[in-house]
Amino acid sequence: MRNAICLIIVALLTLQVSLAGMDTFEEKNNGYEDNSEQNVKFSGRQGNASNGMNGNNSVDSDCSFNGISDGMGGPLWDSSATYAVDDIVEWPANSGQFYQTQINSSGGSVEEGHWIGPCSCLEIAEASGISWDATVPYEAWRIVLHNGSAWIAQDAGTMAGDEPVVGNDLWVQCTHEDSTPCDELIGMVITVWDSTVLVSEGDIYEYPADSSNFYMVAPSISNQTVGEPGVDLDAWDEEYCDCMDIWSDSGEPVWDSTATYPSNSVVEWPAGSGTLYIAWVAYPVDAPNQTDKWRLCPSEEPSGGPCEEFNGYGGMPWYNTTLVSAGEIYEFPTGSGHFYTVSPGINNQIVGEPGMDLDAWSEKYCDCDDIWLTAGSPVWDSNTVYDVGMMVEYPIGTGDIWMAIVSQTTTGVTPTQPFADGNEWELCGGGEPAGGGPCGSSASVGVWDNLSRVSTGEVYEYPANSGNYYEVIIQGYLDQNVDSPTTNLDIWAPVDCPCEEEWVAAGSPVWDASVTYSPNSVVEWPAGSSMLYITSPAPGPGDEPGTDPE
Repeated sequence: MRNAICLIIVALLTLQVSLAGMDTFEEKNNGYEDNSEQNVKFSGRQGNASNGMNGNNSVDSDCSFNGISDGMGGPLWDSSATYAVDDIVEWPANSGQFYQTQINSSGGSVEEGHWIGPCSCLEIAEASGISWDATVPYEAWRIVLHNGSAWIAQDAGTMAGDEPVVGNDLWVQCTHEDSTPCDELIGMVITVWDSTVLVSEGDIYEYPADSSNFYMVAPSISNQTVGEPGVDLDAWDEEYCDCMDIWSDSGEPVWDSTATYPSNSVVEWPAGSGTLYIAWVAYPVDAPNQTDKWRLCPSEEPSGGPCEEFNGYGGMPWYNTTLVSAGEIYEFPTGSGHFYTVSPGINNQIVGEPGMDLDAWSEKYCDCDDIWLTAGSPVWDSNTVYDVGMMVEYPIGTGDIWMAIVSQTTTGVTPTQPFADGNEWELCGGGEPAGGGPCGSSASVGVWDNLSRVSTGEVYEYPANSGNYYEVIIQGYLDQNVDSPTTNLDIWAPVDCPCEEEWVAAGSPVWDASVTYSPNSVVEWPAGSSMLYITSPAPGPGDEPGTDPE
């Protein structure tokens, strides 16, 4: 009897230990399952690196991997494999979570004490700061930043030029637990939902058309027609992705002329404007407001005034032979600094004159100052590459607004700086820089040539760089071709400026004995005396005003 009681006690103790062990296992296993079922998404930020293999550690991170600046992830952990110190593995599969061993090891699990982590793909990408470089081949498991997302090279590695984009199975886009699925829409081909469409669980549709609002079909729906997204909540996820969601989750990218953008990429442009555009085709190359391959996000429509739709851009002159399309910007008359936008529905066609053909053009024009002001009054920046039509002030504080007239390919192209075929900039409206027109005014609209179309009251320089200015004096002229200012004095009259105005326009110079002055230069001498002298003819260096009658 005593032995039987002892056996019962032993059995009970054994059962208790077993149950305790099962509880412990279930606790760990439940925790593991929670970890492995995380909704892991990614939202990267563009980094900088001198090349494709070296990065920086400027981003704070709790991730403490040895050699994290190399930007390495690793393959899926394998219980049968042997690992060396500092080897990195992913666990669980497809989680984007990485562990690093501190000793030579085999078997066991990544939860043993000699493994540190996890570090997410995002943490490694941000800590290393490696940007994809088209000239660099990448080894397996290298993590790079590209177009606002992070990507990890797969086990085959990549060749130089293998771009990390959706559809390239040499790369997998990293994921991140803090974002929403909205950045996963980038690169997808998405159609518009209507009431006749057969939908299934997980399908994604835009609704309404051109809204850039994207809805996912709810679970348990299979090849059937359903009600309207946002209304039929049994058939659709209640939450949807819009432009702001995609832009935020993809790292809030600003449009970069050197980057490539899959369809549904969302960018801000111009920088700092808060205006968002969505790529409506794969890989558009033009600036967002210069092509119909980008679409202005509906929630980001400009609201402050009619000139905001220009987004800081002017345009090239319009002629009656110009083929125009909706959204394009043109100047009319030439050199006037008056800009019109082409109306919706116009596609590569000849139209009537801006201001007259109201079916083809915006009813009102915007001038250089209006466009520049609504763009945030940008000042020329030596670190920026400018596209055709962009407007900046230069030098700062002068009020001179310059417009880029070619797409620039390098930074540091100063307004007025010449290039092989002319200038990359022109003073907006065709005038002269402050102090450059007659008497220093901004009345001059440029240099007259036989292609110029003039209007009453306009002032032109002729010949170029002569300093001679002429005003159109005949009444009723608007955008007319006329003879040169020196051959038709019924139309033109010379513009003469008093000495004081010319002196102020030139910057109020005081005579300098080391300077050789050109004809008609005006100087003050002695300094502070308000006595002005004009050269006639040009004196040599050291010829003091008032002492040489010539």
